[in-house]
Amino acid sequence: MKRTLSSGMTFFYKFIMAPLWIVLAFVTYLGLESSGELEQMPSLAQMILVIAFFIAAIVMYRVFADIKKVDLEGTTLIITNFRDTLRIDLREVKSISGSRFTNPERVRIHFHRPTIFGDSIVFIAPNRSFSGFSKTQVQKELEGLISQSHSGQAL
Repeated sequence: MKRTLSSGMTFFYKFIMAPLWIVLAFVTYLGLESSGELEQMPSLAQMILVIAFFIAAIVMYRVFADIKKVDLEGTTLIITNFRDTLRIDLREVKSISGSRFTNPERVRIHFHRPTIFGDSIVFIAPNRSFSGFSKTQVQKELEGLISQSHSGQAL
């Protein structure tokens, strides 16, 4: 039975949230420029604003543009970027890591060998009300399944 491990908001984060933030930063800058308010600001403040918009765009791109949708079917991970799909056995997974202090929480799957998506992929874990400092349920579950698959136990 196929079960989705990534957040139901993956498509939104990847294709709407990241581009929207980048466009809003750019439109805000253009609005300040065309209204003349940017010229009234000291040059140091102008430079800081431009750098802040640039950094925000890079961060949004790095955080959201590369995320994948991940499903689990038996011992097979089905990973997609909504264009290409990869089916990979859990035995090919080297390790799991995740962010504990960010929202949304990201989980990274590291592979033994490079795939069409590289040495690792990132997906957004399903949202939980209080993340605290603990691993996500998905991360714990994947670590257990990977441990079982590497030891040869039936899943």
